[in-house]
Amino acid sequence: MQQQAILPNTENYFMYKELSETGRQKIYTKDINVTNWKTHLDAIINIMKDGIEQEFVQHMFINVIFADGLDCDLSLFDYYFNLSMWNCIILAGGTIESKHLWFPENITQKTIKQYIDTKFIDAYRRANFGGISIYELNRHLNNMIDGSLSTYSYIDIFSFYLANTINIEDTLDLMNKYPRFNELMHADLSQVPVEDVKKVGMEYTNEVIKFIENSDHCLADSFRAEEGVNPKQFKEFQVNIGSKPDGRGGIFPTIINRSFLNGGVCDIPSTFIESAGGRTAQIIAKCNVGTSGHFARLLGLNNRDTILHSDMNYVCNSMNFQEITISSERILKWFHGRYYRKDPKGMEYLLDAKKDKNLVGEKLYFRSPMTCASAARGEGICYRCYGNLAYTNCNINIGQLAAELLSSALTQRLLSAKHLLESAVQKLSWCDDFYNFFEADFNII
Repeated sequence: MQQQAILPNTENYFMYKELSETGRQKIYTKDINVTNWKTHLDAIINIMKDGIEQEFVQHMFINVIFADGLDCDLSLFDYYFNLSMWNCIILAGGTIESKHLWFPENITQKTIKQYIDTKFIDAYRRANFGGISIYELNRHLNNMIDGSLSTYSYIDIFSFYLANTINIEDTLDLMNKYPRFNELMHADLSQVPVEDVKKVGMEYTNEVIKFIENSDHCLADSFRAEEGVNPKQFKEFQVNIGSKPDGRGGIFPTIINRSFLNGGVCDIPSTFIESAGGRTAQIIAKCNVGTSGHFARLLGLNNRDTILHSDMNYVCNSMNFQEITISSERILKWFHGRYYRKDPKGMEYLLDAKKDKNLVGEKLYFRSPMTCASAARGEGICYRCYGNLAYTNCNINIGQLAAELLSSALTQRLLSAKHLLESAVQKLSWCDDFYNFFEADFNII
């Protein structure tokens, strides 16, 4: 039986008084505008502040009727996240239609970025807000995005209630409930060929993560959000440490057949193998981070004069295209917003990674900053060769930005060497006659 609601501060719920009294309410998105959006958000926050622990509040629903006439029911919490995301569109003068509903399976950096890119930036980065320049427009749009995403910080108010802490008891509960989970927590890879230890260990880890994601485990939200926990490091902590590189291009001739949670490095060989990884990482960082920084400096200086053309409507006459085979959807996403042709002398199209999935497997000819004719003349890369990202990056040094993005990834890998070191063992296949004369024991014949 649902408990009686105790939400006495009705004056703080503003236009959501009916929701606080009945648990249900209709809201028309056409009535949410720049002047009252913050009041809508404050009302929802106040309801959660006064009763988030109540079953009555947890089962509240808002019937949202969009400007295009379609409607849907959203829980109080889903409605809060949608209100936050809608702020961008409202600030830009748009109306909230059903296409603006945000209902991802998991809230991650990727799903947030995808929504902002497709529903806001693509729609408004060429808009005319009172005749302001393209440079002012970018600052304007960035402020809108920042103002919307900053509302996520209100979640911190409920941190004690959400109890996002780490504990071992949740793992023990899953072990007691699911025999398979318990088996995975005591993974024995001693009989697995060494070249397959890492692969089998990650398969077990992914299975463990699936159990956790479908439970109330303390790490469930981290895995769903793809934040806070690295699966490879989690494998060593909770499933199996496995094989380790020796720092000289090979691997140690034995595996650590435990996890850190289940025995860890409890003997001398295991302690030596694990600590050797730390020494190798220190040597890599000491010898290479300085070189990486020098390389980054040279890359930045060399590309500082790479700029965009001053006229955003100018299209160069380059006929030198970059030939790319779109081998996967991942590659397709890399070229979102870029201009391409199916034939070098054919029509030119703008690639939309979401709509143009039929292009996977095709060979396309892309306009490229590398072959832009106006860039070759020293006039800057034209917007057509750079792609639609030019409308976002127009007020920054694009050459310096590209250099920093490329070099920072390398430097960060070197700094994170301890966590990135892993074994990569090639499997050797022998003919049947080999075993008539030899025995293969790990790396010894």
